[in-house]
Amino acid sequence: MNIKNTGFWRIAALVAVLAFLVACPRHRPLRIIYNQSDRGNAANYSELYYSDFFGGVLQIADDFELAEDQNIVTRVRWWGVYRDDIPVADEFTVFVYEIYDPGEPQTHPWYEYTSTEVERTVTTQTITWGLDTLNVYEYDLDIDDVELDCDRTYALSIVNDTGRWAWLVNGSSSQGNDFGWSRSERWGDWSVNAIDSAFVLWSDR
Repeated sequence: MNIKNTGFWRIAALVAVLAFLVACPRHRPLRIIYNQSDRGNAANYSELYYSDFFGGVLQIADDFELAEDQNIVTRVRWWGVYRDDIPVADEFTVFVYEIYDPGEPQTHPWYEYTSTEVERTVTTQTITWGLDTLNVYEYDLDIDDVELDCDRTYALSIVNDTGRWAWLVNGSSSQGNDFGWSRSERWGDWSVNAIDSAFVLWSDR
């Protein structure tokens, strides 16, 4: 190699590396940015179509608020059960609804992400539903990044279009605020209920 060109190629290589670093967003360590992970001993059906549990439509939503520099959600974790303790093929949708304070969630979602490839793991916990003992399952899903306004309240809703699934409640007195919503029509108005659901929001941004 021509000695006079050595410096040029070093500079060119450095420029290429810097360009790569700028073009590829850096990922921070995965961390919890909102936590309602304490699992309770009850569950509420959350489905946009007919439910074997409920005998109709019922969608559950819960409020959350993110802090500054912790307002980009990249993964969601939650827990639930199946009717007759028979797991079925999942088709989950994660919804985020805007709320104009004071008020209820908007009828149409601001964000939604549907997947049939949610990571599902059976836990050691069970709950009683009628005469049945149901195993509790944990779900993890990497979603398309969603950036939310910090210090603003949103509503999260998770549904599983199987007709046989219910979302576990949060059982902690220190997590959540015993406040949420439900509705019995897909685009209908929400009604207030005193329920916190069990979920965790994560971020690597």
